[in-house]
Amino acid sequence: MRRAIAFAVPVGVLLALAGCATGPVNTLSPEDSQKELFALLDDVQAQIGGDWVNEDSLSPRGCTLPGGDDGVTFTGTRTLEAPAMTEAQLDELVDFLGDKGFDAGVSGMGILTDVLAVDPDDKTSYVEVRVGDVSSQLTGQARCAVGDVYDELQRVNNE
Repeated sequence: MRRAIAFAVPVGVLLALAGCATGPVNTLSPEDSQKELFALLDDVQAQIGGDWVNEDSLSPRGCTLPGGDDGVTFTGTRTLEAPAMTEAQLDELVDFLGDKGFDAGVSGMGILTDVLAVDPDDKTSYVEVRVGDVSSQLTGQARCAVGDVYDELQRVNNE
């Protein structure tokens, strides 16, 4: 059963929330938070199926921790050239993301169907699947972690 039939959260609102964590501070290192996101995106891909093109960004981004301190986050993007998902598949995806601890729902946006899942304890963390007639896109952002963007950039460049 779908957790939220009309989970209409404009992308602009989501992006505004991305810099304003409201829950407890993420105790993972930035690297572990990045790994957590990429593993989640892998799990979503497996749930949907198909051959995805991975376009994840290894570059860190700044974010704001609860209390206003600067932190570090990462993003990921994957693309699938495939027909749209059925209502049953969308419901299964919403349930799957709900089981992962996210508040998830489906909304229609013109010719696209949007599945959006936001971590209720850290609004900086989300997964979004935009489903179209000929392709789908999976995006996500890791939980905001305590760290320095420059230090994380150095780590990524040295790997």
